[in-house]
Amino acid sequence: MTAKAVLPFGSWPSSLSAERLAAGNVRFGHLQLQGDAVWWSESRPADGGRSSIVVAVRGEAPRDASPPGFDARSRVHEYGGAAFCVAADGVVYASHDGDGQVHRITGADRSSEPITHGANLRYADLVFDASRRRLIAVREDHGVPGEAVNTLVAIALGGADAGHQTVLASGHDFHAAPALSPDGGSLAWITWDHPRM
Repeated sequence: MTAKAVLPFGSWPSSLSAERLAAGNVRFGHLQLQGDAVWWSESRPADGGRSSIVVAVRGEAPRDASPPGFDARSRVHEYGGAAFCVAADGVVYASHDGDGQVHRITGADRSSEPITHGANLRYADLVFDASRRRLIAVREDHGVPGEAVNTLVAIALGGADAGHQTVLASGHDFHAAPALSPDGGSLAWITWDHPRM
């Protein structure tokens, strides 16, 4: 009979590594319904942890809705927020972790183009405002001295003002979770300040 070794907590040998455990752990995130389709984000360890946007239309198999290499993730508040939203016409707007910008993803080829520009900016909690043809988002500006400036903005989607941003709310350390009322007439969001979280 082999004697059992007594080892400090957490230091015993195992044939199952942390890497092996994490490799098969696909994480599902932000969920959105649009007509007969369900959209969600899917973090894939086998793809370097990249988050893809996936869509499942009733009667069809799920498929990727974001282009290869696109990382639908935000680092607003450092931990992120809802990184995409879907317009009624199926156009996807998503924050790309590669450049921090919001991109428009369209067509069967899933082509992507940035609609925001600016170094040191991050976007999250995207909401499509159909009646005003704009996105509402939390924007974080890391291009200022000290702590990042966090605001709630509207991003114009069409016409000569496309990409123009209007600050809707500011003055707090954090803004999050904007939500439009069903008729689009009211906007609600959460704010908080240091040190009260």
